Amino acid sequence: MQTINCEMEMDEHHYFHASPHHFLAWDVNSGRAAYCIDDAHSARVKGIVVLMRNDNTVDDPYLLASASSDGVIRVWDLRMSMKEKPNPLAEANTKSRLTCLAGSSLNVSTLIAFQMFCALESTLVRIMFCLCSLV
Repeated sequence: MQTINCEMEMDEHHYFHASPHHFLAWDVNSGRAAYCIDDAHSARVKGIVVLMRNDNTVDDPYLLASASSDGVIRVWDLRMSMKEKPNPLAEANTKSRLTCLAGSSLNVSTLIAFQMFCALESTLVRIMFCLCSLV
């Protein structure tokens, strides 16, 4: 029996869930797995958020943010999981025990801010700064 820690709808064609250490996106039309990232975190995945661009263009990247109970937040490009074992695009260690994750639509300045946060690993700036859309 497999435990599902969190789940969400990616778009009208994909449904996403995270189990203890991996993510899986199901194609609702075919009933098959569309994307899978195994060993995404060493600790239990506690939250996932699909980050969609504000303009909803056709080439919208399938970016996913994930949080684990050991305080690590990672951003993934799900398309990479179709070709090879993906590496996270960005990673931050909050040094806190995370129990959930929230986010909204993505714009370029949000991703830049997240990458800067990852480089600085500031303990003053937390999850909401990284994942909330900057206006």
